[in-house]
Amino acid sequence: PQIVMVLSMILLRESASWRSWAVGIAGLGCIVLLLQPQVPATLRGTLLSLAMATSFALYIVLTRVLREESTVANLFYTAIGVLLPLSLWLPSFWSPLSLRGGLLMALVGCLGFALLWLLDLAMELISPAAVAPLLYAQVFWSIILQGLARGA
Repeated sequence: PQIVMVLSMILLRESASWRSWAVGIAGLGCIVLLLQPQVPATLRGTLLSLAMATSFALYIVLTRVLREESTVANLFYTAIGVLLPLSLWLPSFWSPLSLRGGLLMALVGCLGFALLWLLDLAMELISPAAVAPLLYAQVFWSIILQGLARGA
């Protein structure tokens, strides 16, 4: 969320309110206390984590830039932008899926599509800096769903 707020300021010239910054910092603190993340063993792990976070933040901010375009078109080009490069790499590690694995993969794809659709709609209506602190909710839902999946 902090990367989204900074990129919104730089690329969109949209400033985040002090409340958004406060909620973002409080959310980060809660996540650190809750998950107690370990320091990555390598510099590569740290850089890859930062690259992933920056990539998602750029996706959010650039979605706001393209808010005049159709949501379906944005999602289509996002999917193609991921599918084409990964299709070249996929044969090196792909193995056939079981029926259960295929159904789970389809479920993850459908849920991911729905969530990206909702995120794109949110970017049409409001600044990414205002939505950014809400992104911490995904961590809480992930913990709840993992507990349910394990039968806790």
